[in-house]
Amino acid sequence: MRLEKQNRRSCLGLLAFLAVLAGIIVWMSLGGVKSETPANDPQGPVDAIPPPRGKAPPPGTAPPAPAPVR
Repeated sequence: MRLEKQNRRSCLGLLAFLAVLAGIIVWMSLGGVKSETPANDPQGPVDAIPPPRGKAPPPGTAPPAPAPVR
């Protein structure tokens, strides 16, 4: 086998590998496989501390009243 054929074969293999690698990088940067769903999202801040049990919340910390229906 001549040296030119061996170099060409190695070059084509390297180009194919780089094309696959670039495709994987682009696919993952665009989202890839979604492992998290909206159901997995927390419903409140992560560092929230629950109020102590058996005590009323401090004044002014009640949730706002719902908007009136028109």
